[in-house]
Amino acid sequence: MGFIFLFRPEYFIDDIELIIKNKLSNSIDGELNIGSMNGNFVTGFKMNEVDFSTDSTIIFSAKEIYINPDLSRIAFGTIAFSEVIVSSMYYNFQSSQLDGIRHNGKPTISFLNTEISSLIIDDGLFVIMDQLYKLNGQLVLNYNNVVELDINSLNIHSPAFQDVLVFQSGNLIYNNEQIKLSNIFINSHWLVGKANIIVNLRDFQKSSASIHIDKFFLELMNGSPINIHNLNVEIDSNNRILNGVLKCDADFLNRK
Repeated sequence: MGFIFLFRPEYFIDDIELIIKNKLSNSIDGELNIGSMNGNFVTGFKMNEVDFSTDSTIIFSAKEIYINPDLSRIAFGTIAFSEVIVSSMYYNFQSSQLDGIRHNGKPTISFLNTEISSLIIDDGLFVIMDQLYKLNGQLVLNYNNVVELDINSLNIHSPAFQDVLVFQSGNLIYNNEQIKLSNIFINSHWLVGKANIIVNLRDFQKSSASIHIDKFFLELMNGSPINIHNLNVEIDSNNRILNGVLKCDADFLNRK
């Protein structure tokens, strides 16, 4: 039976898919659809044409999701994956968080307490605050009532940026209260620097930031370039008032 379960799980695939759908629906309101699912617990599983929606609005979709379970940890009751690859992904952060996926009041279930040693995003598209961001990267994910991401590499491209923004390392923690970015190191050809930022989602005036930029190149609409060096920004809260200090060296070339 153990051999069949590990190597020929097609006899259990329908049950596994049903468990996934039931577990997710028990935690949040929404509908999960999986086009097809195949694989085994040794080589991993592939789910094709996956989407999750609420009120007929698609929150998440992916052309393919590859999941490689960490059997050594699952055997001891931890939901863990050695590798997850999400291809051609779409995620609407605004619809899921700011507009709110309605929680049905049921307690968080252990299925959603998840650890992923290597989360690879291959051609991801995120919608955040009505802005589009294309993502490719490799992350470490821990989810246990809060989302914690360790960045191994992350490339972000957006119409809001003049070119690709490259994150080489850093840590992100997100919960209902705040977003915390720690030891973020950016090394793009137009922006190099590091940052520590806390954004309080319930009271923005309690936010803080410490940012050091070694290099920042910006080209204005008229084609005039601005080079900024040694930019330091310190923002903290005092009596619910945000105070900031900015120091930098800048070169400006006016092109007529």
